[in-house]
Amino acid sequence: MLYDVASAVMYLGGPRHAGAFLDAYSTAGLLDPGELRHLDVFRRFRWAVQAAYFARRLATRDLTGVSERGDNERGLDDARRGLAELSHPGR
Repeated sequence: MLYDVASAVMYLGGPRHAGAFLDAYSTAGLLDPGELRHLDVFRRFRWAVQAAYFARRLATRDLTGVSERGDNERGLDDARRGLAELSHPGR
């Protein structure tokens, strides 16, 4: 479930934009309270999955569901930024 929470946080634009979601999720008690402290580890993993996905799409020239190669490049760039942000918080 923590992977799904990390995915939602990613799609919401990061923890700054996911505050209401995280508060509601915590209040619902779907995870043990201590589990959420590992959210950043799962966020790193989620961004790594995203990077692998777009790298594969670029390597195989997969344009399924997108208009052009640039769409896949943007996805990979987003993943790189997400990983960099988690590696260097506050930048």
